[in-house]
Amino acid sequence: MKKNWHFLVLLAIVVVAIFIRIHNFHDWLYFEADQARNAKNSVVAIEDGVKNLPLLGPKAGGTNFHLGPVSYYFEYASGLIFGIDSPDVFAFSNFFFLILSIPLFYYFLRHFFSKGQSLLVTAVLASSYLMAQYARFSWNPNAIIFWGLLFILSIYKVVFEKNKNKAGTWLLVASLSYGVASQLHTFPLLGFPLVALIFWAFYRPVKVNWKYWIGAVLILIAVYSPLIAYDINMHGSNVKEFTKAFSVKTEERGFFEKAHKTVEQYGKYYSLIILSVNDKEVENIKWFSCLIILASVVVGVILWKRDEKDGNGKPLLPRSFLSLILIWFLVFFVLNYSLAFKINQPRFWFSAFFLPYILLSILIFSIWKNKTGRVISVFVCGIIIILNLSAIFNWYEGLENQNSEIALSRTISSTSLMQNDFIVYGEMENAVDWMVKESGRNKVCFNSPSTYLASYKFIFNRNYPDFNAKRINKTIETELADNCDIFIVDHNGNSLDKISDKFSKKGVLINLEKGAQFGLITVWKGSF
Repeated sequence: MKKNWHFLVLLAIVVVAIFIRIHNFHDWLYFEADQARNAKNSVVAIEDGVKNLPLLGPKAGGTNFHLGPVSYYFEYASGLIFGIDSPDVFAFSNFFFLILSIPLFYYFLRHFFSKGQSLLVTAVLASSYLMAQYARFSWNPNAIIFWGLLFILSIYKVVFEKNKNKAGTWLLVASLSYGVASQLHTFPLLGFPLVALIFWAFYRPVKVNWKYWIGAVLILIAVYSPLIAYDINMHGSNVKEFTKAFSVKTEERGFFEKAHKTVEQYGKYYSLIILSVNDKEVENIKWFSCLIILASVVVGVILWKRDEKDGNGKPLLPRSFLSLILIWFLVFFVLNYSLAFKINQPRFWFSAFFLPYILLSILIFSIWKNKTGRVISVFVCGIIIILNLSAIFNWYEGLENQNSEIALSRTISSTSLMQNDFIVYGEMENAVDWMVKESGRNKVCFNSPSTYLASYKFIFNRNYPDFNAKRINKTIETELADNCDIFIVDHNGNSLDKISDKFSKKGVLINLEKGAQFGLITVWKGSF
């Protein structure tokens, strides 16, 4: 038992992380238009056959280029396993991958750091406010966190795994993990091959048999087969859109302006990722984070130059590891620089999500030798864990009380929180139940905020398949009153007069007769 104490601690860390992330998973689910679209795709494929799965994934932001459909397939698999009665099952794959990233990160760290150091930083990761948030809903970028780390680990093991067959197996894993990660966001699509090529240029994977290289290519082709099939049928239209995307993303700004913005963004998002804090809570925390990043890089360079060995001549911290981290950091720094004024969401940092934690590990390693250093390390990591748990609990309290002010008082800003309007699936279901109950004609015509129209439609279709629900926009045709009951769904706390005025400006005179409140959702029953 004493020998395996670290596995017990790791298990406890994972169990606590699961408990935190699974809390009120169904009722507090984030379920906007993207999630409704994905859920609908999966339901259709499960009910009407796998042939209905799309060959293309979602569009890359601001372009007509489509990523691969692998995220849809993960959700489809979740639906097959857990059923399709509720849309929260389609988020289970993301939940699984982000939980699995915790022991994977520990396994990664243990190649280079002691058990104590690895467990300490893994505990910090497990407490992550950002990871907890993105594990609780379905969205294609979320799983990059797991597949990206698996890719980085794989390209390292391809070189330094002593057994040739195992090294070849790791090459196959690298191919699979890249094939998946590159279909989740454009950053891993572009950045990970550069990381591998540069790293392998310095540390060549010469021990891998050519058969494994062929296998890796075949795996990549298999994972990309839906995209390949689509482009063959459509004469390469998606590939053409990919080339156009570069011109769409071009920014006409000066070098120093973009460099300053990139450094600023690194400070902002590193402090958000690892601390759950940014400038709106602690003024100029981003510049403090920049200093910590610089200090970590300097310490890493010093350790690389020293190349200290243990009593058996084995490097205490291998140069190969430090080189890999520097390459990983620099490649995505250049990508971030190229889009410095457009990467304003956490998802752009998922390809290198673990770098702040690895830099923390390097700093801890540099002071771990003496008792004072270990005490400082535990204290600092404890503070970081408390900050993250505080952000999570405030966020949950805001969801529980349907009060954004509670959550945003601690969780920094709405840009760090996907569910920043605090609309939850459970209350949306209650709103739909009320509309069905209040309808006397077995038909509902409803209007809601545009980002939730598809969501409400999905709930109607799944919970009341025999009930006729139609989405309508602000230009309501008056003849609809003869065919269905009119309901207006509001998420913004607007008054009855303001809602009526909104429609009257569109030339629609509507009488709001009755209303009901469900958390932050107000539903009005109307008539002409």
